[in-house]
Amino acid sequence: MRKTIEYLIPGVKLFLICAVAAIILGFINEVTEPVIKATQKEEQEKALKSMFTQKNWQEVPAVPFTFKGKDFEQNILKRCRTKEQKQFLVYSYDFDSNKDTYRLKKDLSLADRKKLGQLLKNIGYRGTGKVESYFPVIRNQDIVGYALKIIGNGYGGAMTIIAGYNTDGSIKAVKLLDNLETPGLGKKAEQPGYMKKFIGTGGDTPVPVVKTMLKSQKEIDAVTGASITFMGLADALRDGSNFVKNIEGK
Repeated sequence: MRKTIEYLIPGVKLFLICAVAAIILGFINEVTEPVIKATQKEEQEKALKSMFTQKNWQEVPAVPFTFKGKDFEQNILKRCRTKEQKQFLVYSYDFDSNKDTYRLKKDLSLADRKKLGQLLKNIGYRGTGKVESYFPVIRNQDIVGYALKIIGNGYGGAMTIIAGYNTDGSIKAVKLLDNLETPGLGKKAEQPGYMKKFIGTGGDTPVPVVKTMLKSQKEIDAVTGASITFMGLADALRDGSNFVKNIEGK
């Protein structure tokens, strides 16, 4: 019995230490999470203002442009809990019987796109695209550009990117926000001059996604040692360009 107690004591101590640590971490997370979110929002707004002169930004969730017929009917419509949800989904997409594809309506309003994004979230749909949301740039009631929030995959994991695009899909400006890239290597992508290699690409000129597509040896040298960061950014920006072209129907 005594030996049993001797074996149990270390286990109980370890359990208590883990329980206290979990409580402390939970408390710290509860306190810091709102601060972190507020900081992220402030950085996002600064990035947007540095790209376009617009006061009021309307964030629109990115939704899929197309669904395969079977996927839409079996995995999306069947998740709907109400008749109204199903009706709105069917209203939002046009069915192409020749291709057995549902495609997002080109003339769907921004308000309806926001509603659609929330609906897909509510029914548990998780998209696989890198574009998380977008902000239309409006002049005299016309959309003249887009700012996209894109999640790329870098050496240290997820990278949050804010990128400005013209309506032809060409890149106007890029800002790297939250990331865990390596100091002195991937972190160089936070420097203003790093993104110049992407500016102007994405429209008629392809986004450089490998080093051999860069214009000069200086640009190649700038990404040497941090190729994964470069390719993660490039891949995300190319997806952003294609996203804008889809919105514009190009």
